[in-house]
Amino acid sequence: MVGRTITFTVPPGTGTISILSQGITSDTPITVTNGTEPPETISFQGSPLSNSVVPTLLKDPNGRTIYDDDPPTQPPADPSGMEAFYGGFSAWTGMMTVPNAAPLLAHTALQGGLTPGTWQFNVNDFALECTNPAHASVCGSSGNRTSVYDIQVLLKPGIAPATGTVDLAFYVVFGNATTTNANSVIADPSFTRMVRSLAQLYAAVGICLGKVTVYDVPSWARTRFGGALNAVDDRACGDLGQLFTLSAPGNQINLFLVNGFKNAADQTINVVGVDGTIPGPSTVGGTISSGAAVNGSDLDAQAAFCGSVFDPLGCGADEVAYIAAHEGGHYLGLYHTTEQYGDSFDPLSDTKTCACTSCVPQNMQASCASNHPAGTPIRMTNDRCVSTNTTPQCGGGDNMMFWLLRPESRAALTPQQGQVMRANPLVR
Repeated sequence: MVGRTITFTVPPGTGTISILSQGITSDTPITVTNGTEPPETISFQGSPLSNSVVPTLLKDPNGRTIYDDDPPTQPPADPSGMEAFYGGFSAWTGMMTVPNAAPLLAHTALQGGLTPGTWQFNVNDFALECTNPAHASVCGSSGNRTSVYDIQVLLKPGIAPATGTVDLAFYVVFGNATTTNANSVIADPSFTRMVRSLAQLYAAVGICLGKVTVYDVPSWARTRFGGALNAVDDRACGDLGQLFTLSAPGNQINLFLVNGFKNAADQTINVVGVDGTIPGPSTVGGTISSGAAVNGSDLDAQAAFCGSVFDPLGCGADEVAYIAAHEGGHYLGLYHTTEQYGDSFDPLSDTKTCACTSCVPQNMQASCASNHPAGTPIRMTNDRCVSTNTTPQCGGGDNMMFWLLRPESRAALTPQQGQVMRANPLVR
């Protein structure tokens, strides 16, 4: 039940801790006295918000707080000085993996592992945090102290190696249901090119592709999910959540190739990929978060322009490879280096940031999100986030985990990003 303190033992030489939380439904055989099924949403400033599950007050054997999801002061926009970070919405099912921020990454590498001994954390979700009187003005009466979760702690021995291998699983949802299936995709030269390009991107940080499996989804799923998927509905019963429950068991990144995305008003939107949560529930398939959706509709686009050089803007297979690599990066625990409004950043110290208030002309800075503009805030596109002589403090637009794909994109990854990816339980 939320609020309960969980303790677990970390043996010497442990490199990674992953805490998996899954909501328990009212009809499950698991029962807890006075416990209830977690609410799907809370009220946040009068609007519904997914009830994210996130462990809190994670403490090492020395009693040092590694992560607090409801700290007394507002966390910094740049969390690279925090011991750990959790920034993804994860309704019902979520996984926290550490180390994933600069200080603990450095500590783990230097000490040969995380501090051995008895660790602890509190089971927690947004609904429990809403019972804090300090949040009454934003949560109203949507707090809940009785939600029940199934908790598992996964320990990975050894620090992140210099190289590792990860398996991939692709699920065919895109294309024509009559002619597009697993066999036709496997035989498609564009798919082969896409996998080869994806392997090239991950090789830059020492990750090799292992087994690559292509699955068909059931015919009912092709009917239900074959059109544009609602990219903004992160509820457990939303399109993406239900699609990801089709993921197979096993240790692989699950990538669903879909036809595109739409918003809540059924309008097609220019989104090319969406993850279930960051990081994905590694080693666990079949949950509402066990996958990432990738727009595969451009796989065969401009095949004649797919030359010997990787070209995500000119070759459709390379574009899908870039999107799959980006979403796979999220699945392995990476966040956007800079979010779209330039007001929040990832927890790594070797990825360049691109703050709106520093990287747009001074006469435009009143429109930055951090300055609370009345209209739509300025979006930080890649061209604004490339270091120059006049703006050396601005960068990251060339990084694979920048939020947008444009001509400046170079699929760059930093050593710390590679360390986070290789430390994930999926990488062997």
